Amino acid sequence: MISNLPLRKVKMSSINPINFYLKQSHISEPGPFNQFLKELPDNIEPLTDIVGGLLVHFISDKEFLDEKLIRRRKWEAELRFVESILNRILELTHAPLTVARNHEKRLLSTCRDAALLLCCFMRYKGIPARLRMGFAHFMYDESKPMHDHVWVEYWDDAAQQWQYCDARMSYELKSRFNLH
Repeated sequence: MISNLPLRKVKMSSINPINFYLKQSHISEPGPFNQFLKELPDNIEPLTDIVGGLLVHFISDKEFLDEKLIRRRKWEAELRFVESILNRILELTHAPLTVARNHEKRLLSTCRDAALLLCCFMRYKGIPARLRMGFAHFMYDESKPMHDHVWVEYWDDAAQQWQYCDARMSYELKSRFNLH
């Protein structure tokens, strides 16, 4: 779905980029689901684990899903707005967002969805965050082919620099692919 919202023209030199990336955009805005974010932890690693417990990648996590389920629910990977993503997550099960779902009760998604959801969570917690796109080897294994990938870049106030965070790198996924 293409949004009919007008594009915002922002002169970046006139604003503080750290403050700019603290604010939700119309894509990352959780809308009425904002109330469900109150229970989220303040640290990045547990936020990444929470995202991992809410989403399942419809291609790289196929081993956990029934092929019929993927065909029936593949449309979920086309949701583009956090409000729609959170709505569907909570339709699948009414558990708090901090509770990991069984794979079949997770939203079928892509790395873009994971990065967008983590970006929303970080911004909600007062961590400036933005999405970045590029290319990576599958599960960072250089013997695997490169593919497009989306991750989060967040402002590390202590280091006074932007840092990368792969929203798909939950503890569960790191364990499965031995990426510690």
